[in-house]
Amino acid sequence: TGTTDTNGADRVDWLKGVSTKEERFTGGIFRDRKTTVLGDIANADLVYSRNEDFGYGSAAFTAAASEGALYSTFLAGKSSRPGMVYAGANDGMMHAFTADKTTGGDEKFAYVPNAVYGKLSALTAPEYTHQYYVDGAAVVADAFISGWKSVLVGGLANGGKAVFALDVSDPLGFDTTTDVLWEKNSTDTGYGNLGHIYGKPKVVRIDSGWVAIFGNGYNSSTGKASLFVVNMADGSVLSEIVVDATGSDNGLSEPALVDTNGDRIMDYAYAGDLKGNMWKFDLKALTSPYNLFAAGASQPITAAPTWGASPDTSVGGLMVYFGTGKYLGVPDLATIATQSFYGIWDKGAAVVKSDLQVQTILGVETGAGGRVLRKTSSNDVVWSGTGAKLGWYMDLGYKDPATG
Repeated sequence: TGTTDTNGADRVDWLKGVSTKEERFTGGIFRDRKTTVLGDIANADLVYSRNEDFGYGSAAFTAAASEGALYSTFLAGKSSRPGMVYAGANDGMMHAFTADKTTGGDEKFAYVPNAVYGKLSALTAPEYTHQYYVDGAAVVADAFISGWKSVLVGGLANGGKAVFALDVSDPLGFDTTTDVLWEKNSTDTGYGNLGHIYGKPKVVRIDSGWVAIFGNGYNSSTGKASLFVVNMADGSVLSEIVVDATGSDNGLSEPALVDTNGDRIMDYAYAGDLKGNMWKFDLKALTSPYNLFAAGASQPITAAPTWGASPDTSVGGLMVYFGTGKYLGVPDLATIATQSFYGIWDKGAAVVKSDLQVQTILGVETGAGGRVLRKTSSNDVVWSGTGAKLGWYMDLGYKDPATG
């Protein structure tokens, strides 16, 4: 209820899994957990990690050769790690479970982000109704931070406006005094535009060093859209690239990163915002991006794009693929604006819809095994010469199985 009581120690024990003070026992005052003490895992994808090789020992990693020379030794040490599954849950914790044949499912540690402390007591109330806590996607990757480490970076999604980083190089010996690398929320210096992060952060090498990269998310206090590039060692903001400085009700989604020459150093990022803009960021210069395509405010972009090869390698550039649409709150249930899927050739300049070849969903038909299939057009895209296009798009109809 928010009132002060004398049950703090017992409440902490309940959060740690002790059930003896639950209502089902004599004298119990806390909410019953009859099946499991593990909170629900709703929107946080499970992350499996063991001995992944991210290729930093390859000969191509020449831009950071001194780091790459040490990677093979680090990989050899990984072979003795157990497989682990990391899971953010709505009991306020990022859980770390073993994932092997003999001890699979044993919990080795759980991290409670500071950003959820203020509402942990609500979990113990018998009248508790569901809230979100550690509900965001996380990623595990290798990074060189005074030596090679495996790190986990995650956000809270609906649970709060925060992002955190853990050193999970030794998951069985996790030490909170050394292995919690950093946690940042919207009140920290440089993070004023941080909102609810739904997409996965990226942990990568750029020319400036090892960084975590993520869109600022949604419902920030400023309503701006921006890309965060932060120092992987301490979470300090290396660069925040704002794309909508004067806007409101905006936010940047999960980015897709591009390594153009295979040297494991990321060169560009693409990310969309709630106003339907697809932005391209230069991770070398860390300067203002350009708006590759404006789908319009009725077509928000909330999922990470993907990219592929140029349709004409002699010309260069990249193809960028993304869909539009938003399902983040109750008002979205009533939205019937047409959404679309786009494939756009980025040749270094902005593209408009008239530059794109129209594709359509022609209808539905029954395929093998009785499966219902949508049939689409395959209109040729003219990539050069008279009538040349810079990609294609397909509109998705509303509540019409023949067109949407």
